[in-house]
Amino acid sequence: VGLGIRAMATNWLELSTGLVHGEIYDESETGFVLDARAHFSKVFSLGLDFVKYSDEDQLGVSARFSF
Repeated sequence: VGLGIRAMATNWLELSTGLVHGEIYDESETGFVLDARAHFSKVFSLGLDFVKYSDEDQLGVSARFSF
């Protein structure tokens, strides 16, 4: 489950931030999320995301095709 905000910083750069919460078995974890997405066209973009949990960090890369 997540909650955040997202905005277009420029015509091609989208930025977002928020909180994410997950529960697996008897453990729950809340983290802070930072995302950046570069829109190269109306249908293709690349993204970079960073999630900070209390005991670990995650870094992700993604590609999106919108149709």
